[in-house]
Amino acid sequence: MSELQEKPIKIAIVGDVHDRWEPEDELALKHLGVDLVLFVGDFGNEAVEL
Repeated sequence: MSELQEKPIKIAIVGDVHDRWEPEDELALKHLGVDLVLFVGDFGNEAVEL
């Protein structure tokens, strides 16, 4: 039988990107070492193709 290990997770919450997500934003998240990114709000200024 193994014991469950409690390991904290790091969550980033990103809101209202408004079609302005840049490659540097992805690099920042990678640098922070987050386990999960939760996107909320407006993503693409009502761009239906997104």
